[in-house]
Amino acid sequence: MNEMLDNVWFGIEAAIQNIAEFMDALLLTLQFLGPELIIFFLVLLCITLSQFFKKHFNTRRYALLKENFDHWFELRQEAMNHAETKKGRAIAKNIDQAELNRAYYDLFFEGLLKSLITTWLPLLCTLAYVNRTFTPGGLMQWFGRPGLFMINGHPILPWDLPSIFWFFISLLLVYALFPAMAWMQKTIRNRALRPMSP
Repeated sequence: MNEMLDNVWFGIEAAIQNIAEFMDALLLTLQFLGPELIIFFLVLLCITLSQFFKKHFNTRRYALLKENFDHWFELRQEAMNHAETKKGRAIAKNIDQAELNRAYYDLFFEGLLKSLITTWLPLLCTLAYVNRTFTPGGLMQWFGRPGLFMINGHPILPWDLPSIFWFFISLLLVYALFPAMAWMQKTIRNRALRPMSP
């Protein structure tokens, strides 16, 4: 059993190493952008893909659990709107205890697993890659400088900014970028639909 688990782990480790080497080769072509923009684009790509997968891909189990929850929730709403208020509340309470709570928790945990796979796992993998690649030694090897935000070997900022810290700043910037873009699209659409005054 231990030998089988070791083989599985060695396979996973080899796959991770191959993916990291592929990413290195891919990002080597973007070397002219500098490490700051490369990290930002990695975060942007990771979040964009995770948003896409989160929106467009659901497991069959998630769809069934959502359907089950909606069914019991609608029944509860009907019971609450019953002509006899006391009787309606008693029926709603029975629905809560019997089915709705279980349906809610099943849906919640399935949604949590979906979120882990579509959001947190990609972000953690990207963070691990940034931490492994953009070390002072890696920056020196790839870009000829030991840190981020440097010109001619001199830092622009008064402090040294680690790549992980820049990853989290990029993460906040990208998450702020999506609502800003949605607001701009809405504003442009509203201006286009607004009738021109004579």
